[in-house]
Amino acid sequence: MLRLLPMVLSCCVWMCAPGWLPAADLTTAEQVRRLTLRESASRMPVKLTGVVTYVRGQGAGLVVQDGTGGVMLEWPRIKESEFPDPSFRVGMKVEVTGHTITSPPTPRIHVEGFRVLGTAPLPEAVEMDVSALRASELDGSFVECEDVIRVARIEEDVKPSRLVLELGPASGRLMVWISRWDEETRRLLVPGATVRVRGVLMRWKTINWLPLVPFVVVNQPDWVTVTHPVPEFGAVARLPLAEVLPAAADDVFSEIFRVGGVVNYADDEIVVIREKDEVLWIRPGGTTPLMPGDRVEAVGYPGLNGPRGELEDATIRKTGRETLPPAERMEPEYFLEKEFLWKDGMRVRMKGTVTRGSAEPAGAPLQLLFGGRQIPLYFSEKPSDRDLPAADSIMEATGVLEAGLNARVLRVGRGEADYRLHLQSVRDLRMIQVGPWWTPLRIFIVVASAAVATASAAVWALLLKRRVAEKSKALVHEIAARREQEIVFQERRRLAADLHDTLEQTLTGASLQLEAMGAAEAPKPLVLARRLLDRSRDELRRAVWDLTPEVIEERGMADALAVIAEDQSERGMAVDVTISGDAAEIPDRIAAHLCRVVQEAISNAARHGHAERVGISLAVERSGVDLVIEDDGRGFDMEVAPGISTGHFGINGMHERLRRLGGVLEIRSQTGGGTRVRACCPIPTGGNTEVNR
Repeated sequence: MLRLLPMVLSCCVWMCAPGWLPAADLTTAEQVRRLTLRESASRMPVKLTGVVTYVRGQGAGLVVQDGTGGVMLEWPRIKESEFPDPSFRVGMKVEVTGHTITSPPTPRIHVEGFRVLGTAPLPEAVEMDVSALRASELDGSFVECEDVIRVARIEEDVKPSRLVLELGPASGRLMVWISRWDEETRRLLVPGATVRVRGVLMRWKTINWLPLVPFVVVNQPDWVTVTHPVPEFGAVARLPLAEVLPAAADDVFSEIFRVGGVVNYADDEIVVIREKDEVLWIRPGGTTPLMPGDRVEAVGYPGLNGPRGELEDATIRKTGRETLPPAERMEPEYFLEKEFLWKDGMRVRMKGTVTRGSAEPAGAPLQLLFGGRQIPLYFSEKPSDRDLPAADSIMEATGVLEAGLNARVLRVGRGEADYRLHLQSVRDLRMIQVGPWWTPLRIFIVVASAAVATASAAVWALLLKRRVAEKSKALVHEIAARREQEIVFQERRRLAADLHDTLEQTLTGASLQLEAMGAAEAPKPLVLARRLLDRSRDELRRAVWDLTPEVIEERGMADALAVIAEDQSERGMAVDVTISGDAAEIPDRIAAHLCRVVQEAISNAARHGHAERVGISLAVERSGVDLVIEDDGRGFDMEVAPGISTGHFGINGMHERLRRLGGVLEIRSQTGGGTRVRACCPIPTGGNTEVNR
């Protein structure tokens, strides 16, 4: 047992060593490419020697290849916005040290040390066809292939811009990026030309480390050479349509074909031609306006679309015109018995019920219910909504049948295809029976409209009920106010009558008694008392007039002034009234106060000024009322005018009334020159707004 102990310990140390001993450097490109995502992200040390096969035109990317293949380098000293170091060139032999990285997602080396050892010849290019290159694992290796250019374009979104070529069929394109090119290169490398390409095969990966579509990067233009120029249209041998499918299945090289036939259907992406019993789908490389019945010739390249052989990137020429034979009528029962690709590309007639389809620009606007299956209807000339038939109409559609290749058909080669029908326009639809007006959509619209109308009526009724309640409440308040106003009016009449029949008569009697005592030698207090009695009697009469302003309330201020003038005329004083503007705009309360001012001014003119004529001028504007009373009396001295202390309350009362109205009162007078009284006040916005008395 003791002899076996050293051996057991040695085995344990050997088995555990990778976990704690430092890992050895990766020394070949193949070792770097074989790393998993986790291993590549662990910054494993790398040291390898090889030859530079590619210098990227943007940033610091280089490809170095040794005897096991190639690998991409990332150079940290050069930013994406800078040009690469001019000392980097293809053919340098270098020694690289660094560690693995995964950004972007592909195995590559982050450079920490870079030493130029000299120059070396480029490695021998591995020659393959396009399909083999797409399936190979020679990422980073120097490769060579030959095929026909299908598409040539310039990508301007990179610096410097690059020329991109697309080789091979549509089902398996190989991209070629040419970093350095000139106008002569662009002129030679055109679609249809056969080229031999040398470059580095590259392939990015997803974030889950799954390989993406490969591409070839070319460092200089002379690595792409034209082996056969674009063939003349007429120089291409014409072959039967039936030979396209076998040629499409052999995708080793893009063989050029010329075919001919009569157009069954045509749009911007698909042209379907027929020659006798054979049909061919063509994908044109450009736009050629064609219609069913046109006889054409096409030059293109066979390619596979699932199991269907098509002619891709074709150039089409119109050679004549023929009358199409009648389309074959399809029966639902017979149609459902057939396998996939049956009648694919043939003109057929199908009768069924149409329904609305997709509203998307690329979708089928209609669907045809045919034998329990929904057949989408596509149109070369996109119809407007008003041109489409009503839903649930029974129609006959004439067009080209396409057998869509679903996943099950492609997997097992049998089963029902996802058929669709291609029509040139809505003229290929024939109405048999118009659909019912009551479609589900219209029923929904009617029901929704009725629901909206009902909801609107309910809301309107609720609002109307609320408005009626508000109006009723306002009417009750208005009736109550009117009743209260009528009560007040009757009470004012009663009070005026009582004052006139009692207090005024009493004051008149007292005044007569004082006058009977004689005024010649009456003492001063007695004279003042008599004046106060006269003043009180006048104020009482005016108060009685204010309590019963029937003229103002019933006919307005203009008639009230006319009544005042007429009353004074009967007493022997001439009063002239001039009115400008609409006196009806003056609220009743303001009119009452102004009439009191007029009465007071006329009373003063008659009693103290002994005037014979008084002029009243009333101007009514939006801003307010301007009232002027002028007399031809004796006037008075404004500085010694009698006031409250001497028992004269008239001028002070007029000032107080105008103050309450928010206006002003101006009095101008001089001895022997008459008196001018001017009252100005605003009209409230509310029209008949109450004014405090």
